[in-house]
Amino acid sequence: ARLFSVEEVGAYALLITSYLMAELLSNLGLDKIVIRELAKQNAESPDSRIVYSTIAFRLLSAIIAYLGCLLLVGWIYPDIMARYGMGAVVFFTTIPIVAFARSLECIFMARERMFFVALSQFCERLYVVLLLIAIWFLDLNFNFFLLLFPGAGLFRALVQGAAFRWPKAPENFGRYFF
Repeated sequence: ARLFSVEEVGAYALLITSYLMAELLSNLGLDKIVIRELAKQNAESPDSRIVYSTIAFRLLSAIIAYLGCLLLVGWIYPDIMARYGMGAVVFFTTIPIVAFARSLECIFMARERMFFVALSQFCERLYVVLLLIAIWFLDLNFNFFLLLFPGAGLFRALVQGAAFRWPKAPENFGRYFF
């Protein structure tokens, strides 16, 4: 709260709440269904139709939620959209990015490979902390924070995508480094 003014903290609270509600609506309870269906199948070769249709449906619903979130926040709070317009538009792109990552998390959860889920979420939070430290030390403004915030979701999705791309990667690779 010391980095930003009272108005900026209020705008952030509104934007993050809108983002979380849109993410919740774009999920539509799909996680549990996908995990159940994939867990019923062979753990090594899940049905690709379920995987790809989950990703496609989640991205489509996330894009609809993204557009709805932009329209709703712009309609209810036009002063916030006027002041932080491009920052808010870019900030809300986190919705489809995280939707993609959550689609991959369902696959890992069904295979009981929670390490990559935890690693990606840790990297996401680490990115936000490092972003706040950079803003603090470099004395950057709130719009800069809004513009770089989707990088956290992108970092999460990249870790998930790399783990999905190389499924034979050892789950305990951290032991090699620590």
